[in-house]
Amino acid sequence: MAKHKFGLGRGLDALMPGASDVIPAQQPSRIDENAILFAAIDSIIPNPRQPRRIFREDDPKLLELSYSIKEHGLLQPLVVTRLDSYGELEGEKGVDPWLERRAVKQEEAAHVVQFQIIAGERRWRAARLAGLSKVPVVIKEVTPLQMLELALVENIQRADLNPIEEALAYQALIQEFGLTQEMVAKEVGRDRSTITNSIRLLQLTPKVRDALINQQEHFSEGHARALIGITREEDQITAMGTTHRLLKPV
Repeated sequence: MAKHKFGLGRGLDALMPGASDVIPAQQPSRIDENAILFAAIDSIIPNPRQPRRIFREDDPKLLELSYSIKEHGLLQPLVVTRLDSYGELEGEKGVDPWLERRAVKQEEAAHVVQFQIIAGERRWRAARLAGLSKVPVVIKEVTPLQMLELALVENIQRADLNPIEEALAYQALIQEFGLTQEMVAKEVGRDRSTITNSIRLLQLTPKVRDALINQQEHFSEGHARALIGITREEDQITAMGTTHRLLKPV
C-alpha cells in the first residue's frame, strides 16, 4: 500500500495552513497546497464518500453557524481537491489540467474547475444558507482512500457522526480499500476494540439501526450493542421495543 502524504491520526491540523499563508488572489502556475484561495461556492460539490449522511437545513446548529458566517464570514477554509472535466479525482490519471489554464484569471478559474470537499461540508452548507458566493479553500491532492479517511477523521473530531454512520465509514475503509481493523484504528487515532465494536453495530436490523440514529437520547449505542447477540430479526426488534419503552421518560 502506498504511503500517505500526511498522518491522519494527528487530525486535520496537518492539512491546515496558518493565517500567514494567505496569498493574493492571482493564478499561480502550480497550486501551493499551503495557500488559502477563494473559490465560487457553486464550483464546489460534496464528497460522495462523506461519512455523515444526514444533513438537515433546519438543524439549529447549522442555522446558528449560518448566522455566524453571515455576520463574521467563514473563518476556517474548506479543504478541497480538484476534479477533472469528467468529475474524477485528478490524481488518478497523473494529468494536471490546471497547468493548461495558466492564463485563466482566478475569478474565471473558480467557475471552470470543479472542487470536491475533503473536509468542511457542514461549513459549506452553512455558507450557502448565508448567501456567500465565494468561500476560502485549501486545495489538496489526495487519493480516494485519503478522502474517506480525512472526512472520517474530521467528523470524529467534531463528534458529528451517529454510531451507524461511523460504523459504515470504518467498514468502507476495510472493504473498499483493504485496510485491516488495526490499520483503521491507527489511521483515525482510536483503539482497535473501538473499531471492532463499532462495526458490529452493522449486524443490527435496519429498524434497530434507525432507532439508534433517531432516538439516541433514549436508546444508546450500548443498549443497541446488547441486541447484537439476538440472531432472529423479529426477536431483535421486539427486544429493542421493550428496551425503548423502559428507557422512555414518563
